[in-house]
Amino acid sequence: MAFFQVYVLALPYDEVQSRMHRNLVILSVLSSLMILAVAISMVLTVKLARKEMCLTAALAKQKEKTQQLERKSKNQSVAFETASHDIRASLAAISGSVEMSINENHQGSELATDLRIVQSSTKYLQGK
Repeated sequence: MAFFQVYVLALPYDEVQSRMHRNLVILSVLSSLMILAVAISMVLTVKLARKEMCLTAALAKQKEKTQQLERKSKNQSVAFETASHDIRASLAAISGSVEMSINENHQGSELATDLRIVQSSTKYLQGK
């Protein structure tokens, strides 16, 4: 049987030890609270980062939809402008031809009367 030599420092329980013990307890509690606070802040940071990513993705989708709608609106405007121009140009050509035909025909003829009706209709469509 082997014996080991052990040294023990035994101090009487006095006020210094009591304060040291209390300080260690306070240190342990504060350390635990700090670790808990760090863990909670990490969890909150991760949740906020996820939420921000979702919002960023939603914003990107909304921007894309807005751009698509703007392109569609612009294309419609161009189409309406082109159609309006084409219609006005055709009406101007018809109006010019009708006016020349009225001048070439006798004023009292039935054709001249019909041409005047066509002329007034084309002017109405042109907004004159």
